[in-house]
Amino acid sequence: MFGPFAFPECHSVGEGVRRRAVVRRAGFSLLEVLAVLGVLAILGGIALPASRAALDFARAVRTESLFAQWTAALELYRAEYGEVPEIAEGGLLDSERFAAALSGLDSLGRELNDDRLNGNVHRRRFVTFVSGDWLRLDSPDQRAVVVDAFGNSDIGVLYDRDGDGWIRDREWELPALRPGNSRVGFGEAISLSGEHSPAPGGVRARIVFISVGAGGQRDAIWSGR
Repeated sequence: MFGPFAFPECHSVGEGVRRRAVVRRAGFSLLEVLAVLGVLAILGGIALPASRAALDFARAVRTESLFAQWTAALELYRAEYGEVPEIAEGGLLDSERFAAALSGLDSLGRELNDDRLNGNVHRRRFVTFVSGDWLRLDSPDQRAVVVDAFGNSDIGVLYDRDGDGWIRDREWELPALRPGNSRVGFGEAISLSGEHSPAPGGVRARIVFISVGAGGQRDAIWSGR
């Protein structure tokens, strides 16, 4: 009695066996899962420092670009008024003097009285500031401070005082700079003067802006280099 009914029955059993085998093979053992997690952890450990380095590099480029824009704006100021304005207090960039001299406005973009224009009596807009250039303080309706692309508010300002076209020797003197700002907190102050100067031979420039970048002496960023 070998009719056609025997073959479908055997075929159905075989399919069931194959399906069960496929189901078993589709799963992962604990060792396989742990191995995959280990590989991902290794790749993450490689990728994170690389991405941090890339981000720091981008911020350094942005900071150098900012400093170059500010230097160019001060040269426009010089062409207009015959001299470079004082924009620092104790060697550190003063946000209100800076904003007044280069835009005729205060740090919040408001019009100033004539006696607060820091020499910019024609109210020229030598540079256009964007929101990323400023850090709003805890009282944002009162004032803001200018920061570099790392968020550092301690920005040193150096002048060519003797007019020889170089900033060097005693002209390269500024207070220690702190990475960070008053909102997130400051890191340890870093000296960039004297024997710690990143440019021991000086810089051929009339004015130099400098900051500590990501917070280390080797990361110092300055205009004119």
